[in-house]
Amino acid sequence: MNYTLNIGLGNNPLDSVDICVKLRELGVTVTDIDIQTTKESNWCEEQVVVVDIETELTPSDLYLLIERMCVITEQEAIAFRANNKNTPYMGYIAYHPSYTGEFYEFNSQYFKTI
Repeated sequence: MNYTLNIGLGNNPLDSVDICVKLRELGVTVTDIDIQTTKESNWCEEQVVVVDIETELTPSDLYLLIERMCVITEQEAIAFRANNKNTPYMGYIAYHPSYTGEFYEFNSQYFKTI
């Protein structure tokens, strides 16, 4: 299955190349990458690594992998979406395991694609 991930670069110890290396180490295939700027609602702008991946992981295993990427990249959350033409606006947000703030629903308005 193909997915797109949005991983913020703010406060992230890894750059886009290192993020791709980590994803490959965790067993997914990176098929495309781009760096874009996103505006976080009414807050500040942030650089985001937009990564297209391919994986045979189950959705629950993929969620755990992305949760692990939250820890590795020191991000509160990472948004992701299946690249499925039948549900183009359905996505998810995986949160860092120790995150205690407000949990948001996926919003395609803020999601970046390649």
